[in-house]
Parts: sequence; C-alpha cells; structure tokens
Amino acid sequence: MQAAEIKVIYTPKLKTSECLVVRNSRDSANLAGKVIADMGYVAQREAFIVLLLNRSNRVLGWHLVSVGGLSATLVDPKIIFQVALKCNATGIIISHNHPSGDVRPSPEDIRMTKKIYEGGNLLVIKLLDHVIVTEGEEYYSFADEGNLNHRTGKLAKVLYLAKLCRLVMDFNLKNAIQKFHPSPSFEMIYFEAVANSLDAGASCIVLAP
Repeated sequence: MQAAEIKVIYTPKLKTSECLVVRNSRDSANLAGKVIADMGYVAQREAFIVLLLNRSNRVLGWHLVSVGGLSATLVDPKIIFQVALKCNATGIIISHNHPSGDVRPSPEDIRMTKKIYEGGNLLVIKLLDHVIVTEGEEYYSFADEGNLNHRTGKLAKVLYLAKLCRLVMDFNLKNAIQKFHPSPSFEMIYFEAVANSLDAGASCIVLAP
C-alpha cells in the first residue's frame, strides 16, 4: 500500500519589513479595491479576496477566493483558511465588490461573515474586517459599523429598535452590567440573552436589574 506525500509550501516574495501595514478600514478598502480593479472585476462581476496579515498587521499577501456574477459569488471558507494556515497568517481581512455601486451588505454577506468569523475563532485566526468596495471611493466596513461580531451586531440592532420605540433605557451597558452583576463574564451572558431574544422575535428589550 502506498500514499502520496502532501507538501504545503509558502514562498514569500517580500521581506516582512517591506510588507504594507494596514492601520484602518480605509487602508483595507484602498488595497482590496485596487486588487479587484486590477483584475478587471470591480464594475463587472463580484470578486471575493482575502488579505492575509501577521501580528503586526503587515499584509503577507492576498488570495482570490472566488469570482461570481453581477450580484453574487460563492465563497468556501475552507479555501480562506487553507491559505491563511499555509502562510501562517494570524489575521485576515476579507473583501468583495458590489458592481451595483451599493455598498450595503446583503443578508448573505452578513451570514457568510458570521461563518468566517466563527471559523477563525476555532483556528485562532482573527477576522479583522470585511470590507465591501465599489468602483468609487465609497466602502462599507463591518468592523467600523460594529457588525463584525455576530452577537454585538445583534445587540446594536436591539438598541436601535429600542431607540425607535422611544423606550427609556440605560445605554451605558458596561456600568449597568457591573452595577447589577460585578462578574466580568456576565457581559457575555447578557449579550447571549439579547441575541437569543432577538432570534425569538423580540422587537425591543428593556434593561432590568
């Protein structure tokens, strides 16, 4: 019986000191937008790429994950993490374009981001941002909008609904949580309770001791 040997090889083309540093979402959007535009997809078809970073937020490189049609592209998280593991990346930034020019994320964009975020947690490869770019300067950053983490994103939605309902709430969540329960882990318990309530169809939540 015989089995084929599998070799995983990553050969960097730049020294670490020569790699671009990403400091904010604008840096990510500029780089991702240029990569997608250079491939000729930015205004014609959706393309999905991943930027691979080290602990210093230096970009080790980028990888084209998929190319789709005018309004969607299929993304396999396994491909993203396969490349990330191969180059020893500790963080990733995912990005895709909307040929329509509308940077708002679709429900599928949100679901896919959640799946990749959770997969990264298991592999200790942090999803730092998901940036949606267009042909122009406008972009959407999941991190900037507070929607990168599935739970905190839901919490923000609940607070927004509460504001619309004009409910009297204590928006200083950290102080409120420490007031009623000093345990540091209680904050995550609270986030879970909020998210589960939203899943159950709640339209608003009022803080109570």
